[in-house]
Amino acid sequence: MDTDTDMDGTLEVADDTTETDDMGMIVYVNNDDDGGMGNDAVSNDVIDGATDKTELSELTIRRNAAIAAGSTLTLEVSDKTKIRIFDETDTARIGPPAADGGPDAASYDIPIAGITAGDLVYLVEAVHGGEIDVTLTLRDAASNVIGTDEIKLQNNVHREPGNTYSTIRNRITARQAQAGLIGLKGSLTGAQPVVSWDPTPPRFKTTSYWISLQRNDISKWIQTGVRAKLDTAGTSTAELYFEFVPDYPGYSATPPTSPLGYQIFTKAGAGWTTGDFEVELTDSTTGEAEARHVGSAWKTVTHASMIGSSFQNLQIGTEPKQTVSRIPGSSGSHATVTNLEYRDGTGWNPTTLTRTDIEIDSTDGRGNVTSVSAVAPSNTADLDDMNYEWVSGTEFEIWDDRN
Repeated sequence: MDTDTDMDGTLEVADDTTETDDMGMIVYVNNDDDGGMGNDAVSNDVIDGATDKTELSELTIRRNAAIAAGSTLTLEVSDKTKIRIFDETDTARIGPPAADGGPDAASYDIPIAGITAGDLVYLVEAVHGGEIDVTLTLRDAASNVIGTDEIKLQNNVHREPGNTYSTIRNRITARQAQAGLIGLKGSLTGAQPVVSWDPTPPRFKTTSYWISLQRNDISKWIQTGVRAKLDTAGTSTAELYFEFVPDYPGYSATPPTSPLGYQIFTKAGAGWTTGDFEVELTDSTTGEAEARHVGSAWKTVTHASMIGSSFQNLQIGTEPKQTVSRIPGSSGSHATVTNLEYRDGTGWNPTTLTRTDIEIDSTDGRGNVTSVSAVAPSNTADLDDMNYEWVSGTEFEIWDDRN
């Protein structure tokens, strides 16, 4: 089997060397509406015209003219609920149960006559997110295994169903209610994540790693962290950022009554950088807030709507939007959040996070959001390859097995 693992538009030797890597080949959920059914991937097991066909990924099974009579060549997947594979006639052979469009099969015996005559090009679409192993096995007439080939696929749910191209927001977030908050700090470490998109059409994408203070009604917040970006020209960058939001309802009104109610600032040339992050309402009499990194203030902003303010909950985590590696780091290189402290009227205090204060939110191909938290006695939660482990009241680890 061959796939364009590096997604450069050609099949080449370099693809073979990465076909079983954890990153695998990226397969996007095909949940737009080319056929007028609301969700191509979940609603049906047919290819809805030429446009729909261009949105599928190719899996090439190479010709083998030497296969002996009586042999079987079986294509199978590790989880049929998350993927659909069409044969060279555009017939769905592998895929989820009928509730997600069928054909309710985890394997398919490829006709020997076809593979001995020439290469076969199969088409693949993701139905839901997750990691899939695809295995091709040749057995002789006595069912002895003659050879196998394997490819790893990473299914990426990158948008809500339909044609609006509404962004999904998978995330891992620690939240804790606390009255009178004015500051939050912590150390964030982890490798820069990969940011990707469905190539048609390319759109601006980011994934971030952050600390934040908010009002419960989401009318005000201050947040700082680091984010990786991919613009529509394909240029990857990374930067420190600071969200200063003194009046979100006024900013989002039509027309806006507070044009500066939402502001985002970035630090040029910072790149992907980790270490100690801090955000604080430094002067409530003037509405001044400040973002700091490794002990140095890099942005200070003032707004009248912040005068007299304080915050009601603290949040730490990630907001990976349309990404491949949704969390900085991987199972081999976990990202960590440590030394968390909040500031209120009494000064700086260590946070008291519990295992259930941390939550994973993941969106499937239907647009449904599933949320999970660790349940005692386990300190770990795992959902669709996003994982976290609660360590203490001031520390937790996060990772993505698909990094």
